[in-house]
Amino acid sequence: MQELQAWRRSFGPELVGEAPKFLEALQVLKCVSECDSTIVITGETGTGKDLLARTAHRASGRRGKFIPVNCAALQDSLVEAELFGHVRGAFTGAHQAREGRFLAAHGGTLFLDEIGELSPSAQAKVLRVLEDRMVTPVGSDVSVPVDVRLVAATHRNLAEMVQDGSFRADLYFRLCVVEIDLPPLRERGDDIDRITDVMVARLSERLGKSVLGVEKDAREQLRAQPWPGNVRELCFCLERTVLMASPGPLTAEALRLPQVRKSSPRINPGAQSAALTRALGALQGPGGEARALLGDSMDPRSGAQRRPQPPSAGESDSLDLRAALEAVERFMIGQAMDAARGNRTEAAAILGLNRTTLVEKLRKYGV
Repeated sequence: MQELQAWRRSFGPELVGEAPKFLEALQVLKCVSECDSTIVITGETGTGKDLLARTAHRASGRRGKFIPVNCAALQDSLVEAELFGHVRGAFTGAHQAREGRFLAAHGGTLFLDEIGELSPSAQAKVLRVLEDRMVTPVGSDVSVPVDVRLVAATHRNLAEMVQDGSFRADLYFRLCVVEIDLPPLRERGDDIDRITDVMVARLSERLGKSVLGVEKDAREQLRAQPWPGNVRELCFCLERTVLMASPGPLTAEALRLPQVRKSSPRINPGAQSAALTRALGALQGPGGEARALLGDSMDPRSGAQRRPQPPSAGESDSLDLRAALEAVERFMIGQAMDAARGNRTEAAAILGLNRTTLVEKLRKYGV
């Protein structure tokens, strides 16, 4: 542990926290920082993936630059030119040659943030460079060798994306030599206090304020918040508060945070069973294939289980299991959103999902 703390002080002093899952992520990073293997950092938005990537670069000993790329901001038609560069006259508007991000990171680290947002065609081009270690600028016939250490990050579940065909399996396996998962802030316990203390001290100095410490009531309010935006959201909240605060300790009144209910609503088992039956039955109406598959095994009134009946001859032939499961998932998400009165964080807790996954499913189903 002392060795890890010394390593963190040297290469990542901004990585504040002592939660077991957080320290586990740092330990993995420390073990692989000096090699050139690719790293994929996963975690919800705002958990600090970019800070971890910069720490990996500093600890690697590579003398080249750290080049960050926001993949979500790249236009598909310009991905190749942005990443690999282009020669003069390669396309309309290319009035002069331009070095791409891969060559800019030569000898250093290329950080592909939100790599899950790349289109399939862009994924194929990145895979080609990783395998050949050669870059061919747009409009050129000459390939140039490139030496980069690739670190990627995403808030998405890449394994699920591979399953549904939206992310290339070969690129996934090429990237995930080392995978590091950063826990959300709500799972880091007392780290909220630790981050708050460090940030208040830094912000007070940087902004020229005289905020000294944090009152107990303010700490309790901070710990009670769900922080869907994680560490980034907490830091922005503290910056705004310190900027407007009076001299002295930070107060709960200065934070102006919304009140949070002690517990999230839950859907009782009987309601879950009824919702399940209605969702499946809705696929084909009363007596349809989905209901026949279950044999009406859920009693909507009591949630009691009954012995399933096998489907009649010919019914199972046309049953689309994926459609049935998606219909159930969509219905249950709608039920959870109603129970949580539209609050996505509480709906995610009801369903046992993290908030980012729920948001993706809401977008998928148009709920």
